[in-house]
Amino acid sequence: MAGLALMLSADSALPPEEAAATQTSGQIGASLVAGDINDVVTVAMGHDYITNQPVPYFSSEWNGTVVMAILPIASASTVRAIARTTDVAFGFTRNLGAFKRIVPQAQNYMDLGLDPYADEFADNVLEMMNNADNIHFDISNMMGLTGDDGVLTGAVQFGRGSTNWELRTIWDDADLMAKTTFYRYGKEISVEEILQLQD
Repeated sequence: MAGLALMLSADSALPPEEAAATQTSGQIGASLVAGDINDVVTVAMGHDYITNQPVPYFSSEWNGTVVMAILPIASASTVRAIARTTDVAFGFTRNLGAFKRIVPQAQNYMDLGLDPYADEFADNVLEMMNNADNIHFDISNMMGLTGDDGVLTGAVQFGRGSTNWELRTIWDDADLMAKTTFYRYGKEISVEEILQLQD
């Protein structure tokens, strides 16, 4: 807390117009830090020091506080994991376990602890793609890739975060395509071969 106080007091050394602009953000930052610390203390001690109220262990309020105390840690570790991942894997979830044997160095969304039902899932997937040195995409069991309504060649829009969306996002981006290797039923497949698929 002393470091926080020192950081906040540094705002007072700014010119008046800058100090006024940063005062609100400093107050919000202090509130967030204090709230995060209070969440950890509440979980450990069973007492909320901001409201000065007891929080019984394993009550619904205590359980909610556990989630809030863990959330910043989990989010930060996910961001760090995505940022340092060099090989990533995509494909139908049901195929990712077998695909791991073909490209063991590649991490998929489960390896990185991403929740496919979270609002930020598609953004995290896109970040995985952009940060990766190599993308490995398993198109096994994917149907309707070509043709007028094909996943790759049609004008159809897909829900963000779906496997079809992942594939089309890579397909439409020259930089992502340049670092992507495609696989089908355990073997590499070229772009030309993919475009000739009829199923």
